[in-house]
Amino acid sequence: MILWNMLFPNRCLICGNVIEIDKPVCDNCSNSFSIEPYIQTIPNGCLCVSAFDHSRKYRKYMLDYKFDNKKYYYKNYAAVINIIVNEVWGDIKFDYYTSVPTHKDKIKKRGYHQTRLIAVNSADLKHCKYKPLLIQTKNNKSQHSLSAAERKLNAKNIYAFSNKCNITGKTILLIDDVVTTGATLSECADILLENGAKAVYCAAINR
Repeated sequence: MILWNMLFPNRCLICGNVIEIDKPVCDNCSNSFSIEPYIQTIPNGCLCVSAFDHSRKYRKYMLDYKFDNKKYYYKNYAAVINIIVNEVWGDIKFDYYTSVPTHKDKIKKRGYHQTRLIAVNSADLKHCKYKPLLIQTKNNKSQHSLSAAERKLNAKNIYAFSNKCNITGKTILLIDDVVTTGATLSECADILLENGAKAVYCAAINR
């Protein structure tokens, strides 16, 4: 990992200058990059913390990451996740980090699993284990264009537990890129709880 970071260093999300691995932006750009942790209760009762309002300039960064091949933004977003989780749940010891899964067809089209990249790097920065605990069994519609009711139906019965890890009694951080109604996170968190997790906390970049 040290060699990887030397070859592919973390760069400021705004100006592109090389920065420390645990920072999203450089000191010069920090005044125009305001992380605003916001806690919401998702439909199943779990808590989710997010960093940015998706309706502002942070929407463009996310769209660039997901749809304009700015894959390297995952390092910036991993740093953001750790900042907001430390601020809100700094006293909680997470056994595993995991991520909302994406269907293999979408991963193939994009070329990378955008949420898993964030979660893996976040876990590495915190010296915590990342586990791919969930799989997406059906290729559903993208959530961003759907109503709240449609999102809930669209997220139903498309995820499953991977059965690769015993999570009985474990506290898990579940990571997504964007949270709106929380339907997807709720569905995924319920599966983890049904398979023995003691508690599930959620974190997202944009809301």
